[in-house]
Amino acid sequence: MVTIAIAMAVAGSSAAFSEVFHNAMLPTIVSPDRLGRLSGWGLGLGHAGSLLIFLVMLYAFILPADDSVVSNWLPDVPWFGLNIEEFEHERIAAPLTTLWLLVFASPFFLFTRETVTQAQSFTQATREGLIDLLKTLRAVSHFRNIATFLLARMLYNDGKVAIMTFNMIYASGVFGWDSVERLLAGILLTVFAVAGGICGGWMDDRIGSRRAVVVCIAGTTFALCFALSIAPDSVLFVIDPSWGEVVWSLPYFETWPEIFYLFASIVMSVLIASAYANSRALLARIAPDGESSKFFGLYALSGQVTTFVGPLLVAYVTGIAASQRAGFGSLLILLIGGLVLLRWVSEEKSKAVPNI
Repeated sequence: MVTIAIAMAVAGSSAAFSEVFHNAMLPTIVSPDRLGRLSGWGLGLGHAGSLLIFLVMLYAFILPADDSVVSNWLPDVPWFGLNIEEFEHERIAAPLTTLWLLVFASPFFLFTRETVTQAQSFTQATREGLIDLLKTLRAVSHFRNIATFLLARMLYNDGKVAIMTFNMIYASGVFGWDSVERLLAGILLTVFAVAGGICGGWMDDRIGSRRAVVVCIAGTTFALCFALSIAPDSVLFVIDPSWGEVVWSLPYFETWPEIFYLFASIVMSVLIASAYANSRALLARIAPDGESSKFFGLYALSGQVTTFVGPLLVAYVTGIAASQRAGFGSLLILLIGGLVLLRWVSEEKSKAVPNI
């Protein structure tokens, strides 16, 4: 278990570091008027790749191993004759993901141009990087616009992450959705997350990154409010026993409240994906020229250092109010807080501090 935990920690840290460098490359590989489009398409295609490998796992390994699932279009047994008793049909996920990563990352390494830099040893680069970071933090008053944005993003990002974490948990408690319904909803939301990234990039290039982020966070706030207004016998807090009646022959999402809740979840999925793409495009637009890596490092830090706040807030409010609705609704505090701070963020390029 210790070995597995260490391996997962290394993989997670490596992925987080690679994201910093990917984001920092945005201003160097595309013109400013196309930043949003590239960010959105990158995010959308990433979600599409995740969805595709997920469907491959379901078709080739997971569903064929489930005796309760019988279908003519599924393989009779997991591919490659994997041993179900040894959980090989589940353990294959790691090697398959590794192969997937190597294949689809290869175009990046083969065709993306590298910025010419001065050769440095790892130790020297680390030492100078830390010194440069400390100098930047001391000059926070000069980078007030960026600092305000990072603080705003820290709040609304915590809210977004917690929404994605608790959305299906809340639906299970309110509507009694089982694993199949949660799985179907998850696939559907991932499909719309692809659209969200692409649409977010389109919106970013037309109305600007800051306005796009505001639209997405405000939209997420309203969608969450709508979702909170839904119960098995009510929509918009209006109680009507007829809401609980079955409206179609499908065995899933059978009532209007469930359908409306799924719709609200789709809207949030689109807007959350879009906000992610727009947020990194906004930082790329306001970070000083030549210092994107440094500020995207702070961007990653601000997005990770307080991710426990959302879950703790939900748990605390749920316990105090003895209500899932109140607990899930407490995330509105984070979304609205981030939205308010965005009022003091301007979409203008910051200038580097001389001799910093």
